[in-house]
Amino acid sequence: EHIATAAEIKRWGHSCAYDCGHLYGTFADRVQSVNLSTGQWEELPRLSEYRSDATLCVVDGRLFVIGGQTASVEEYVASEKRWVSIPELPIPISGAAAVALDGKLLVIGGHTHADDVTHSFV
Repeated sequence: EHIATAAEIKRWGHSCAYDCGHLYGTFADRVQSVNLSTGQWEELPRLSEYRSDATLCVVDGRLFVIGGQTASVEEYVASEKRWVSIPELPIPISGAAAVALDGKLLVIGGHTHADDVTHSFV
């Protein structure tokens, strides 16, 4: 099935995550959600900082934004409609992949602009 709906902001170098009928997308310091049943877009509160090539992932219903030329990680607290900072990655990364594995957030790959080594974190 294909659902056509236009996002309110144009984006590239972004990330997406799916949870409970909603698709989330991030770009810069913004995260938007689209309800896949209605096509209705909603903008979540702004992130604490601008990000480029950040990674989004949902773990057990919890939405995370990871890296994006930064080491910071933020979790969305839906009941309070706000982002909270959680422990940072050891190094700033961009363009990583992330997946939920046994209730944990696994961050794979990415680059640092400082070296040619890829990194993985749990």
